Amino acid sequence: MRDNVAWQHRALQQAAAAGDVAEEAAPGAGWLPALPVPRRCLFILGTGRSGSTQLMDAVNQLQNYLVRGEQGGAFHHLWLAARQLQTAMRKSRDYTSAVMQLAADRQGGQQEGRRSGRRVRQQQQQRHEEQQQQQQQPEEQHKGEEAAGSTDEEELELRLRQRSRRMQQQQQQQQQQEAQLWPAGGRARGRLRAGVTAAAGAGARAAAGGEQQVEVGGPGQVGLNESRLDFGTVKAIYDRYAPQKKLPWFNDFNPTRLTDAARAFYATLYAYQSGRQGQGQEQEVVSGFKEIRFVSGRCFPPGSPYSDFEAFLGFLRTLCVDVKFLLNSRAVADVEANKKLAGMLRRFGHNVTADQLQADLLTSHEWYDRYAAEHPDHALRVLMEHMFSAQESPALSGRILRFLGEDPGRLQPLRFDRMPSWGARTKGSRGHDAEGEEEGEDEEDGEGER
Repeated sequence: MRDNVAWQHRALQQAAAAGDVAEEAAPGAGWLPALPVPRRCLFILGTGRSGSTQLMDAVNQLQNYLVRGEQGGAFHHLWLAARQLQTAMRKSRDYTSAVMQLAADRQGGQQEGRRSGRRVRQQQQQRHEEQQQQQQQPEEQHKGEEAAGSTDEEELELRLRQRSRRMQQQQQQQQQQEAQLWPAGGRARGRLRAGVTAAAGAGARAAAGGEQQVEVGGPGQVGLNESRLDFGTVKAIYDRYAPQKKLPWFNDFNPTRLTDAARAFYATLYAYQSGRQGQGQEQEVVSGFKEIRFVSGRCFPPGSPYSDFEAFLGFLRTLCVDVKFLLNSRAVADVEANKKLAGMLRRFGHNVTADQLQADLLTSHEWYDRYAAEHPDHALRVLMEHMFSAQESPALSGRILRFLGEDPGRLQPLRFDRMPSWGARTKGSRGHDAEGEEEGEDEEDGEGER
């Protein structure tokens, strides 16, 4: 899973560098074009009552940044859904084996097409050499045997015409065979029902006016796009196996399409494709959200391994081309330093003991520290105490700006106290309905009720 996510992220960055990200149209009949993939995203993860809302507001002071608030851990549920769909795909063994055979035979057809091309070129070369040999005969011999020479040329031309007719007949026979295997309106189904889950040879299909080839792997490489087979092919695979066995797990959730679906979900809700005009140029928007539930004891049950947290962040990184994380917490993981978090959890029905909260905080801090240390290019630790320290906050502002690829020398320092703290709000502005309180549970305050 980790290797697959890394591969997807590298492929996405390469596509972005080549300018292809906004053109990810899905090939194949009936497929909707993919939405443009957002290029820059910022996600703020916090432990709760650690200043994550003020950190969100500080980043949003940048002109083309719009990091949204929390959504109840929705993207963790999306990750779990993607994992469950991957499990369903792994259990769809009949479909997977059929597609693997289809791809292997398609590759074999390409090789046969290349061999046929080599035979044609060899025949052409042979004819060319024969013609050169005829032309290189001595002139006097040619003059003395002009009539005989004319006869030889006629015989040669006759042989060439006969050979050409034989090749045309062979080609017609091959086309007739292909027409039987791939009847009109159901080519893939005809071949599959014949017991062979293969496509016809690429060269023969082109000669027969067959289906359009899909490029995979790079320009000039013709092959099979396994992630987006057409309806007829997928239905034919199902029809082949359905009379033989039960297919409770029959699915075609290719990992590429799962990634496309997650990106489309994010892009539809969060992404803007252009920003305000700045100095005559359109500036790129950076989108994102902040969330305090992606921690041990909340979205991740106590005892979850670090690999789950890392895999989840890897999933988030597939949503955009360039994803960065701000990992926010208080400096210390003990319960005393996080007593406001403990009070918030109790107030909203999270029955957690002091010992369990201590263990969850220690685990979350360890995860944050480790991930930021292993991935300094896209993860930065942010401590609440530094945000609200007159001595530390200017330096922290500069670190965040540089981490985001911005120039601190050309921008105003980020303010971490622009937004009023939760403790500073009046009861009238809080509201007392259950829904409002649930939203209020995730409001943080600065040190000393800032």
